[in-house]
Amino acid sequence: MLGEDFMLPWGPGWTLSVIWLAATIGGAAMKAIGMPSLLGNLIAGIILKNSIDNADINFKSVRGLPDSWASDIITFGLVTIFLRGGLEIDLDLVKKAGKVAAKLTFFPGCSEALAVAIFSRWIFGMENFGLGLSMGFILAAVSPAVVVGAMFDLKQAGYGVKQNIPVIVVAAASFDDVVAISGFAMAISFAIDAGHSETDTKLVEGFHGPLTIIVGLILGIMCSYFNAQTRIWNTVWKRTAVVLFLGVFLAFGAKYLEHNWTVAHAHPIGASTGILAALIMAGCTAYHWEHGTGAISICGHNMATEEHDHKAAHQVEHNLHILWDLISQPLLFGVVGSYLDFRLISVETFGRAVLLVFCGLVFRTAAAYFATHGTDLTPKERLFIAFAWMPKATVQAALCGYPLYLINQVTLADGWKNEEEQEKYEKWGSDILATGVLAILMTAPAGLIFIQKIGPKWLEKYEPPEGGDETVAPGEVEALVAENGEAEGGEGSEEAGALVAKEEGPEEQL
Repeated sequence: MLGEDFMLPWGPGWTLSVIWLAATIGGAAMKAIGMPSLLGNLIAGIILKNSIDNADINFKSVRGLPDSWASDIITFGLVTIFLRGGLEIDLDLVKKAGKVAAKLTFFPGCSEALAVAIFSRWIFGMENFGLGLSMGFILAAVSPAVVVGAMFDLKQAGYGVKQNIPVIVVAAASFDDVVAISGFAMAISFAIDAGHSETDTKLVEGFHGPLTIIVGLILGIMCSYFNAQTRIWNTVWKRTAVVLFLGVFLAFGAKYLEHNWTVAHAHPIGASTGILAALIMAGCTAYHWEHGTGAISICGHNMATEEHDHKAAHQVEHNLHILWDLISQPLLFGVVGSYLDFRLISVETFGRAVLLVFCGLVFRTAAAYFATHGTDLTPKERLFIAFAWMPKATVQAALCGYPLYLINQVTLADGWKNEEEQEKYEKWGSDILATGVLAILMTAPAGLIFIQKIGPKWLEKYEPPEGGDETVAPGEVEALVAENGEAEGGEGSEEAGALVAKEEGPEEQL
């Protein structure tokens, strides 16, 4: 079934193994020098793609890896990281962080997305505003993989805890990716015209964005009630299995419908519907487990356990964290890095991409700074929060190749009006891919270094009273915690997976 050449050199299995091994080694090397391991994964993929002879030019990824495999790897990686992020979304924490966290969730990302959409027309000649806005939301997502771990280290050292700065940043990071992927789903639905001008087609395409969000919300909430029956899912491995299975089912089910279900030549459901549903499912599931809600009664027997489990979501996230570290992250970033083929991308494109990323960051930083207006924070603290939202990584890796994928699908369906339009869109798709990868390489290390080096200089250090708790400031009931001891040294408390303690008293907190 897999073919005789499956594990032969440059066969699919062999190539997949090479990508994983190279990405894992690259990640370990970066982690050894204090940088995010995902940078090593990404660079390994870039090197593989550009160090192999031209025989691999017919493959989007490394020679021998089918395009369908590469696409599925990216989808699975995106599911894994959004399940982790959803499980660690804390609505109570967002309420405690107040309006500042809400403003930080929406204003910086939306400002950056709009700025990128506007400047992309000037920098890349991207006449399609919807496509530019899609790129804007791809770039707008902050990387909790970098931000949260670094903020946790500052909190452990006592920096900014008196002003609750770690709490504000983590609370906003919990929902930042939700805003980004929802905005992307809306924008991409208007961005690519498959060449059908019928009224029915335009109508379906017009409803694609709102339908993506509505269906994603409904499916996610429905599946969360299935997960809430904790008398069935009464062990950590069962809960991990059901969350992962449903997340994969939702994502790949939506992807299948996108390929095989059309209404008036349009696709009412896209792959982003399933990804959003998986994220909503994980967030609602965590809420049900923590508060003991969502269970039903069958023949008089309540399907929920008697005690609320405050640690269930963290335990499942910990298991998914292992899957992410060992499998999903190396393959995701390795494959995305391998999409960057220097033989097909000009030096001019790289320069334009760097300029566009910089323009977006300027608007994002300004919006983040003004979002904290009216607080008791000092100008330096406000500026620190603004710059701390610089790093980009996971969402960019997962989505930057998606517009080009959709464009190639239209090409295969012979949906372009003419060859000139096809070439134009293919170039724009490549521009988005290059910009997404360069954004990671530019901002992830720079943002991490900024937080690590500037944080101790710009943030006030809390000095506990002699003989008092050395890690918890008065009133800081929202303190971040490393539930499973995995936050030490950088990436252990990645993604919006920054583990957040509830009001359990000082003895339950670090």
